Amino acid sequence: MHLNSTNSRITAADSKSGRVKETEFFFFIGFFIPILSPLRGFPSSAKSIFVQWTQPLPRVKVKPCVFAGYLFIRGTAYLSIIGVGIDIVDIDVFRSRLDDGMVNELFLPGEIEYCSSRARPWESYAARFAAKEASFKALGVGLSHGLRWKDVEIIKEISGAVSVHLIGKALERARIKQVKQVYLSISHSGENAIAVVTMEG
Repeated sequence: MHLNSTNSRITAADSKSGRVKETEFFFFIGFFIPILSPLRGFPSSAKSIFVQWTQPLPRVKVKPCVFAGYLFIRGTAYLSIIGVGIDIVDIDVFRSRLDDGMVNELFLPGEIEYCSSRARPWESYAARFAAKEASFKALGVGLSHGLRWKDVEIIKEISGAVSVHLIGKALERARIKQVKQVYLSISHSGENAIAVVTMEG
């Protein structure tokens, strides 16, 4: 950021004379950094900040105090990351242990129906197992806390995306942690299956 040297000396002098407190001076500079950024012109910076704080606005008449409260909420109300979980599965090892008993213990009917329809079902099973493990990690709990594998269901959406459906103890834990959104990404190759789960609240 580049400021006119004359304006800087005047502001600093005002600060020393008591007309502008030093903390206010630095706050003033820090507040306008996004607008006066040398990486983009003033009009585009000011416009982007204005749009961010005022669009879309409610199409109703409100009192100034209500409008101020609305802007405060827009600036402070946001989702925060509650937990992130990641898990990777060796597909060959997983396949060597996979049998009907293990399938019925780990997976729900919908998951079994989908995976069984695939040309290489063990890869899909491994990916969903990794997703369940990653979900437990994101929640910060596991089997020792009373959760069961079937408390997490991995659903294949019509769009092709995958999503997480929490049930039972997993759902209870998510409510305690005030989870609002769950994001899942899975992938697998011939050797490994990996899943990443992010929970926001």
